Amino acid sequence: MDIVKCKRCRKIFQKMAARKVCPECLQTEEADFLKVKTHLHDFPGDDVNQLSKATGVDRHLVIEFIRGGRVKMNSSLIPDELYTDCPRCGQQTLNVRFCEQCLKYLSKNLSGQEPVQKSDAPSQNTRTEFHFKNLIRDSDRL
Repeated sequence: MDIVKCKRCRKIFQKMAARKVCPECLQTEEADFLKVKTHLHDFPGDDVNQLSKATGVDRHLVIEFIRGGRVKMNSSLIPDELYTDCPRCGQQTLNVRFCEQCLKYLSKNLSGQEPVQKSDAPSQNTRTEFHFKNLIRDSDRL
């Protein structure tokens, strides 16, 4: 278990799972998420800026909700700057790393492989393992 600083309030806390915020800020984010979700249900035509102003939720947090897949919006209302290119196929995506098709492809191929056995002699699979590790590492830089 790691001790880290909260991304929002900068307090030190014990990290659990992949969360980057402390439990108090997590509760605040969940309350903000419910505000955004409710507002979008009532006003589905609002864009990111209108949504942020109407709910009082920070624009960056709204963008995190969109990129994380928690908030679904009409693609015409999402600013172009939120889209990134998938490092595998080049298709524009809202996901931080890979587009939906590449995520499915990678998870299918990675989950279908047998576990790698450690040995002193290099195996033929080593090159493939490094390819996927490098692909994931390189996508983190984006």
